[in-house]
Amino acid sequence: MAKQKIKNFKLEQDELKPMTIGIFESRRKSSVGIFVLLTLFILLVVFLPQISDLYNKYFNHEDISVPEGNGNAVTPIVPPDREDDTDNNTYYELTADLSITKEDIKVDSFYVDINNNTLSFKVTNITSNSLVLSSLNYYLELYTSEHTLLERIKVNGNSFGGDEAINIVKTLGEGVKDSLGAVVLAKIDASNYPAVTLGTDSTGSQVLVCSREHEKVTYSFKNNLLKEVSSVVSYSATDNDYVNVYQQYFNLSLGYNGRPGIASSFLDYNNTFTITTNINLKEAERATIFNADTFELDTDAKVVNFEMEAEGFSCE
Repeated sequence: MAKQKIKNFKLEQDELKPMTIGIFESRRKSSVGIFVLLTLFILLVVFLPQISDLYNKYFNHEDISVPEGNGNAVTPIVPPDREDDTDNNTYYELTADLSITKEDIKVDSFYVDINNNTLSFKVTNITSNSLVLSSLNYYLELYTSEHTLLERIKVNGNSFGGDEAINIVKTLGEGVKDSLGAVVLAKIDASNYPAVTLGTDSTGSQVLVCSREHEKVTYSFKNNLLKEVSSVVSYSATDNDYVNVYQQYFNLSLGYNGRPGIASSFLDYNNTFTITTNINLKEAERATIFNADTFELDTDAKVVNFEMEAEGFSCE
């Protein structure tokens, strides 16, 4: 046992007077101090590389914040369970200066509009030839920062020439804007679309019904091949955007009704307007009716299902 130090004091001569004859000093405090110092020393050794790096960056005036790159400097985030290539498996952190280049197009100028719940971006034709963007089958896949798929958007558009650009604005699904952190620009061949099982209506036709907010589109098939398309759009005066879309949709319906193979009727009744549009695919060219693609005659059902869901519709 360790010895205790004792301080001696002179005894008084008075009787019965209480007095202190010694003070014992413990080594506990000194032991705790040694333990603390030892712990600090170990931590210093463990984190010395990080401390040294920060020290050098600070005194050498290096910028330790995230730089605002020029698009070409963005480093792809590639998960360990995927191949490290420049094709369809590369994740990119979604930033304002992100630029993704493929063999024929470049996609940049990404912007998430929180108020309107939209994602906008620009697509540039980097070839010298005219391209039909819709036929290229590019998809912008939206992920969380942990690479959980939130939504898939088809990069749609008409023909555009070499060095021309198209600005695209897409409405995001519910909650997507709050979790969006990374994107993948993938080219997906239609042969790789997943198969779909169709329901059958009272006439024996196979049907696929795709809905989105105020819009419902019915695709009719025979042997999984598209034959007819009908669209119903309905707005009530109780909808917040009723006044804004009334004239816009009336004009669209009128314009559709003038095209070959398309019959569109606008009905306004009891503070509700309903637009019914029927497309004869044998006569009509492929077109966009409001927010829906008509596709072409005999398009495979899995193509319609996959691409309509990539347009924000729910199909069943």
